[in-house]
Amino acid sequence: MTLDLNWIPIADPGDARLGPFLHLPLRKATGQLTEGQFIAEGRLVVERLLRCRYRTDALLVSASKVNWASQTVLAAANEREELRTVPIYVLPDQILSAVVGFEFHSGIMGCGHRALPEVLQRQMLGWFASVPTVVKRETLIVLPAMNSAENLGSIIRSGHGLGAAGLVLSNRSADHLSRRVIRVSMGHALAFPCWRTDDWVGDLQRLRTAGFRLIGVEHHPRMQLLNTAKRYERQALVFGNEFDGLDETTLSMMDDIVGLEMHHSVDSLNVAVTTAIALHHFV
Repeated sequence: MTLDLNWIPIADPGDARLGPFLHLPLRKATGQLTEGQFIAEGRLVVERLLRCRYRTDALLVSASKVNWASQTVLAAANEREELRTVPIYVLPDQILSAVVGFEFHSGIMGCGHRALPEVLQRQMLGWFASVPTVVKRETLIVLPAMNSAENLGSIIRSGHGLGAAGLVLSNRSADHLSRRVIRVSMGHALAFPCWRTDDWVGDLQRLRTAGFRLIGVEHHPRMQLLNTAKRYERQALVFGNEFDGLDETTLSMMDDIVGLEMHHSVDSLNVAVTTAIALHHFV
């Protein structure tokens, strides 16, 4: 252990300081989530947590991974000095799984806080400003009801990797900072701008006012094939949920509807796969 980090050895799995990491699979079901906190699981994801815009509240490390954790945290602390004081709880390997509630092999986990600095919140909400954007081309992903954490994590990874500007979620969608979404996205959920709205219909209208073309991606009688679809300087791609797709009310708001030609009686692709294909065309 390096002396200039805040190492805290713990042998008691009932230690109150481990609260953010305790019995993670049960916490969502029982409503015992700590207000504002989220969990980043695994080596690569924790590396991205340490370098992202969110605050790191604590780290949990197995005793066998201390050397790697020390190098990783020190490297990040050279860019973010506050990481030198973050508590790093070190547990014996044999009790780590009992604390988190599942077989945990990667040996490191982080607890972050979802509060963002005000300037970043303004930047995210700036998508809906009526003044022209300083970015000439922008593509947003809009998910009115994305229930699956796995699909949402995959969509975030595709969106970040393929050049989308951000993601708009309704309050019916999965939490983009849930442990599962962050893990499936390989930590890119910590860097990709996501905004949750209570008025997604109104925000669709505000996007149009701000110059975005609303494009529904859906297998539909009035769709045009994706490979012939026109690209726009500012475009919002709207995807339905896993089972019902986009409803007719939402489709009626779309400027365009595009879809993929399907074969062999396959009615559709997984929504995360469809999103990646559509992004590749439009972005």
